[in-house]
Amino acid sequence: MRKKLIILVIFLCLLFLLMPLKVCSVENNVGLFNRYQMYLDIEFDIEKLNNPLIIEEPVNIDLEIFYKTNIPDFYFNNIIGRIFYFKTAKKQIPTSEICLSIEKKAYGYTSFISPESFTVDISNELQSKIVRLTIIPSKKARADPKNIRIKAVSNNSRNLRLREGSCEKIISFSAEYYADIDIDLDNEIEISNKKSTEISINIKSNSNKESTIELNVQKLRQNLRVINNPEIIKLRPGETKNITLIVKSRENFNQKTIDIEFIVNKDPKQNKDSEYVFTKSISFVNINYSHENQKTNIPLIFGVIFFIVFLIIIFILYLRKK
Repeated sequence: MRKKLIILVIFLCLLFLLMPLKVCSVENNVGLFNRYQMYLDIEFDIEKLNNPLIIEEPVNIDLEIFYKTNIPDFYFNNIIGRIFYFKTAKKQIPTSEICLSIEKKAYGYTSFISPESFTVDISNELQSKIVRLTIIPSKKARADPKNIRIKAVSNNSRNLRLREGSCEKIISFSAEYYADIDIDLDNEIEISNKKSTEISINIKSNSNKESTIELNVQKLRQNLRVINNPEIIKLRPGETKNITLIVKSRENFNQKTIDIEFIVNKDPKQNKDSEYVFTKSISFVNINYSHENQKTNIPLIFGVIFFIVFLIIIFILYLRKK
């Protein structure tokens, strides 16, 4: 009787082990044998991310995905173990799919992983596979530190007794400084050498970092009396501010085209290595030119003519005396 009872208990245990386990969701996969799971890790070389990323230039980073399970060798090497755990007597055990995703993307950047998923053999030995992460900063990418979160998850739907594994890694980077401005200024401006003229310049920053903008008025001052207010402005990305130029002609000219330089810099200390220069050509028209020309140039012409006539008369008189 005792032997029969022992045999019955063993039979029931074997029957229980061979019964299919209850199907659960991947996230809440629980059961008698679900103390085993897939372990994942992500490693990558940060050397390519130590320097700011060049705008619109792709950067490829190799992600090495490590994976293993804590399933004992007994379930792999022994036919009874395979029947108990994997429900198969074959040595070809089920596989697992590892899926990769970017959970948190950075504004102004295009980022993707290739491939996004791959299939691996379930093993209790540490193995790895390399995938590629590509990051492309656009002109909208700010020149400030940004993060993206990479997530790896194992999909063990083919082997519901193996708990899902997951891993997340934060990858940090920043874009290089990119300078760009919109200058709202007429191409032709009328000025006078009798009174000052105010020129209003609206400047909008399309740069990806707070920048200072300074006007180089040295070329203007060779021909005009110039006051610029303010001399330097500071703009955040997308911000617009105004600079006013007060000009007056130094000399009598009809029309002159002069280049105005707008110096954009990310460094408040005006480091020459980080400055960008934008040039705007302006045609200055002197509205007093025609009046001044009649007043000063016509008498001069008559004077030249009189002097020439005088020389001719002297020459003729000299010839007659001979």
